[in-house]
Amino acid sequence: MPLEDRQAIVEGLARVLTFLGPQHVLDSALSMQQPHLARTQSIISHGSSTAAQGGAAAKQLLQQLADELQLMAVLIKGMEFPGQPPTGFAHPALKLLEAAWPVLSAVADAPVCRQDRPVLEAVCEVYKRALQSARGSAKPLLTMLLTAVGELFTETEQAACLDVLSTIAEVFGEVKNAPELAAAQKQAFEGA
Repeated sequence: MPLEDRQAIVEGLARVLTFLGPQHVLDSALSMQQPHLARTQSIISHGSSTAAQGGAAAKQLLQQLADELQLMAVLIKGMEFPGQPPTGFAHPALKLLEAAWPVLSAVADAPVCRQDRPVLEAVCEVYKRALQSARGSAKPLLTMLLTAVGELFTETEQAACLDVLSTIAEVFGEVKNAPELAAAQKQAFEGA
């Protein structure tokens, strides 16, 4: 099935999930994300040697990886809903990003993935969509995101990293009242 069709299905299901109660949204979204995480992890774990060899098989494997990451970004984007989650519940987009963080880090750290523009763009798309969906609720992960994106840009100079930094600036502006966060933001933006 073409990626565009898969994206439409994921986005439609994600929109339906937002009408469930807060805990059901979170549980259902995490369940929906799990197959994408598993496939992504499998590609990273078992496909690194194939991807490193180059050729048609490597290109196909890296495209599959980028597609899975794009599907995760669409799922996270679908978690947009008006207002903040009820007290005691984290924003679903934030929880999806937290669940995906180890896989996203593994992808971003893999040398063969760092050289593949569509894969890096997909990683950045996940970050960006989480920020856009969770908005102010994403503040607890901001230092980690700024550090990850800043390092990724420094090593790869991929323009997609700048999109994430732009989204951070759009959502949070200049962070002044949290010294550690302000330092991370300044470092990331200076690196760019």
